[in-house]
Amino acid sequence: MHLEYCTDGEIMTEGETRSTRLNSRWLLKLVIFAVVSAGFGAWGMYDAFIAYPKRGQRVAQFELLEYFDKSDAKGMLYRASVDDPAAEQVRLTEEYERKAQLTDIELARLSWLNELAKVANLTVLAQENTDMVSRPPAEQEDTQTWFVVPATSRDDLGKTLAGKKAPPPLSDLDIVFQYGIAAVGWGVCVLVLWRIMRSGTIKYRYVSEDRRLILPDGREITPSDIELVDKRDWHKFYVYLKLKDSGKEVKLDVLRFVPLEEWVLEMAKHVEGYEGDDEAPTEDDSENASETAESPA
Repeated sequence: MHLEYCTDGEIMTEGETRSTRLNSRWLLKLVIFAVVSAGFGAWGMYDAFIAYPKRGQRVAQFELLEYFDKSDAKGMLYRASVDDPAAEQVRLTEEYERKAQLTDIELARLSWLNELAKVANLTVLAQENTDMVSRPPAEQEDTQTWFVVPATSRDDLGKTLAGKKAPPPLSDLDIVFQYGIAAVGWGVCVLVLWRIMRSGTIKYRYVSEDRRLILPDGREITPSDIELVDKRDWHKFYVYLKLKDSGKEVKLDVLRFVPLEEWVLEMAKHVEGYEGDDEAPTEDDSENASETAESPA
């Protein structure tokens, strides 16, 4: 029995059919990339659903305290509750845009409602207020915009915020941007994992006896079928086999699939007109070698 030693250390008998496997270094890089992308996605989700809403609520609390104080200074604290915050925000905004003369209390109320609207649905809050008012007095409690005893609510909020510094206000797009980060991060992670799984289903086979390469779609190529082994993208770990009969090229990714490079070099030695091959590339030649390339046809 004739034996051949392959460059990867395996022993191959003449006539044996071998299959490619995924390059472990390529696979590790993509797994790391997927983990990093998932981390960005998780970071975006945490900010969008926890950190930024918490910050926005705290900003709204400071605005509410200022609104309480200005209402109290005018003797209007007892009227601090806003039953329908959505409608009130619209009204005050329209008045402000018309350059109407808003009172200090109205300006403070608008600032509070604007900050609260960034992290809460004011229409939902209006319905909560309606439900709360309909309860018996003994069962009523404060909502975010309706207060059973405004003076008590003001005192409690003052104690909560005492010695604390107001965080920077959120912009209208801060939370939306975090949603985008989460979507991109998780989306890239899913695409990378899909690429890994799809690559795992692609198999090249090689019959050593006649140096026959069997493509994933079932086509077979032998050195006699090849007109040219084109290495124009050899540094990117791609090689093109130009076929004699059709003149078409078959693109091979010699980074993802091993030992495909070894088979191509062996076949090239038996192509008509072969005059010697350049040195095979190494993975250090290109950090980005074909990690995002299309799968071969």
